This record gives sequence, C-alpha cells and structure tokens, in this order.
Amino acid sequence: MTGRIFIAGILVFFSTLFSPQQIFAQGCSDAGFCSAGSLQASTDDDSTKKSTIALKAVYGAGEKGVTIIQLMPELEWSFGKHSSVQASIPLVMTSGKLGDHSGVGDAMISYSHAIPFNEKLNFGLTGGFRIPVGTTDQEYIGNTSLPMPYQTGLGTTDLILGGVMNYSKWQVAVGYQMVLRDNNKNTYTDFGLGYFSSNKLQRGDDALLRAGRMFDLGKLKLTPSVLAIYRVNKDIIETPFGNEIELEGSDGLTLNLNVAATWMFLDALSLRLDVGAPAVVRDYRADGLTRSSVAALAVRYHF
Repeated sequence: MTGRIFIAGILVFFSTLFSPQQIFAQGCSDAGFCSAGSLQASTDDDSTKKSTIALKAVYGAGEKGVTIIQLMPELEWSFGKHSSVQASIPLVMTSGKLGDHSGVGDAMISYSHAIPFNEKLNFGLTGGFRIPVGTTDQEYIGNTSLPMPYQTGLGTTDLILGGVMNYSKWQVAVGYQMVLRDNNKNTYTDFGLGYFSSNKLQRGDDALLRAGRMFDLGKLKLTPSVLAIYRVNKDIIETPFGNEIELEGSDGLTLNLNVAATWMFLDALSLRLDVGAPAVVRDYRADGLTRSSVAALAVRYHF
C-alpha cells in the first residue's frame, strides 16, 4: 500500500510539472548552490568508485517562452576518506521571441567534507564559489541588452556555504549564497515587452532549505524533496533617470517540488535525472532565473 501511494504521488507530481499552467519560480539549477556538493539531493549509488566525471543536459522553460538549454561537464574528485572537490562550467543556449544566444555560462567550484557519526547518521559541509564567466550584456537593439533570461551568466561572484544531515534515508540541507561582487552589466529596461527590467542589476543573497527522503528500489534510487529558496534582501536596479531603486516583491520565498532519480546500470556508469516545478513564487525575478519547469539528465562515469 505504501509503495502504491508513493508511486501515485510521483505521477501526480509529474502531471503537475508538465501541466500547461504558467506558474514560474526561480530555477535552482541555474542559481547554482542547490546542486553544489553535498547540498544536492542525495541519491546514493552502489558504486565503490567515488570520483565521477559527468555530462549533464539541463532544460528550463523560462518566462515569455524563452527556453534555456545547458550542456555541462562536471568533475567530482574524491580524496582521502571523506573529502571531495566538484567543478563545472556549462555551455548555455537560449532561444525566444527576441532571438537566440549561446555561450559559456558561469563556473562553479566547491569543496565538501563528510562527517560520519554512526551507521545511520552523518553530516556534511560544503563551501565554494560561483565565478562570473557568462555574459550579462549581449545586445538586442543598439546599445540595449537582451533581457536576463537570454544571458548566459548572472554577473556576480558568489560565496556558497552549506551543510547537510543524513539520517537513514532522510536528508535535510541548509545553504547560503552570498554575493561578494556584483558586476552585472545588463542595461535592459522594459517598455512593454513584458520581461523584468534588469538595468545594472544588483542581485540579493539566497538562503536554502531542502528536505527529502530516498527510496531504494534496487538499482534505481528515487529522492523526492521540497526545496525552499529565500531571497534575503531585495534586488536593486538603476532606472533610466540614473537613480537606484529596490524592487518590491524581489525578496521572499520560492518553494519548489523536486524528484531526483539515479539508475546504476554498470559499476562504472549511472544515469541521474532531476526534475523540479514551483509551488510558491516571488513576484519580481529580474535575474532571469524564472522557470516553470526544470529537467536535468546526467550520464556519470565513476572511477
């Protein structure tokens, strides 16, 4: 009975995820820190080889019909008994009514350290940086930038800190993404196209809370989770008159429903699928991270 209820719940989740309703939220896979090290949803595999090389494809349905596709090579290198370093940099392709744009996105590097307590309980710590490699000022008309959903970067150098507690098959993670340096060069101001204005955007910090449970189905591991992202302070933009304003509705809660699945089909190869959809959203999302749904598929080689 429990298994049937769980499967029914997964089906309801997927029907919600791909429904035609236009519900939008922050896409965490683009913001970065909820996939950094131990902060990502746990789907323990059965491989005895803990380092991985992965190629990840990410699809996001953004605002105003903009689609965002990322191809992301990722390396996670384990050393010692409990430490690992993770590094990734995506190729980003965006497409919408205002045109197409592609280029390298922002890089991310993190260090994680596991702290075993007993057979059921362990903790983990993660620290890292998001490094602004992608563009924020690709032009649309004249000297006007394309809206942020079309850009490949966020224009910020971010510090990522977090921790996770795993108890049996349950996981609770907390994290914080702090903007250390804001160098967003976007100049877009909306005059009727319907995108969020983002002229010289100064993005606020984000806090994260994730809670989930893994279900072991043999070679297949499923982890549904609830992911809360809280924009701690309001975003700031510059008006056409040169004065800075705080964007009302740009702070507050985004709540996402997520499912992660890993299939270990060889000792050295696995597939991982992550999908997510919003339940609660912020009103103003100038950073271009608006998503009605996100799906990521990764092929991982363990060594």
